[in-house]
Amino acid sequence: MGKISGLGMLQKDAAAFLKALRNRCFSNPALAVGTTTTRIQIANALSYMIDGVLYSKSAEDDIVISTLTATAAAQNSRVRVELNTAGTVSFVQGGVLSTAAPATPLEAPARTASRCTIGYFDLPASFTPGTSLASLLTFVNGDPDLNTDALEA
Repeated sequence: MGKISGLGMLQKDAAAFLKALRNRCFSNPALAVGTTTTRIQIANALSYMIDGVLYSKSAEDDIVISTLTATAAAQNSRVRVELNTAGTVSFVQGGVLSTAAPATPLEAPARTASRCTIGYFDLPASFTPGTSLASLLTFVNGDPDLNTDALEA
């Protein structure tokens, strides 16, 4: 049986895709602004898999995002939202990038081993996590590594 090493044309993408299949979400999390307007929520209950084992999580409100790095004027950043086997929410923030021309397109940061990506959000310019209104965030449900962005309810 062959082994995908992550080397060569498109093999890195294929390896990432296969890893993502073992750690994926089967439901739309409906990421949104929390009841406290500086926090976020997972509005729907979820079914997800980590390392081939199925888990479930209830909806959760008022998830703190204040540990993320703030953006200044003409900067933005993408943040991956993940779950562990206990259903604890964590974040992986990508680099804080300039929006000045020629702007670097935002990409989802690398996934964490043994965690399930449920979506991501973009921090706009001049955003201070925990202080700025979460309504300024752009939420996307689904795993960008599996092209399941914008999962339907």
